Amino acid sequence: MLGINTQRAEELVVGILQDVAAILTSFAGGPDDPQGPVTNSATLARDSARLDAATQKANELASEMRGLQDRTSQRARP
Repeated sequence: MLGINTQRAEELVVGILQDVAAILTSFAGGPDDPQGPVTNSATLARDSARLDAATQKANELASEMRGLQDRTSQRARP
């Protein structure tokens, strides 16, 4: 075992994809959509929160991957 929590990594990737998909969906009605983030401040705030959440998940995933890389490098040393 290399020490990476594969289930957690998978959860993070899925969460990032869900956040990005929700943001993209909010733009589906075009720039004049009254429910879209261009004209609706509540939708914009929700999208902003989702972007922040996706960024946090991406940073956590990067940290997991760095940890894996560090552990792999340490095992490869004689």
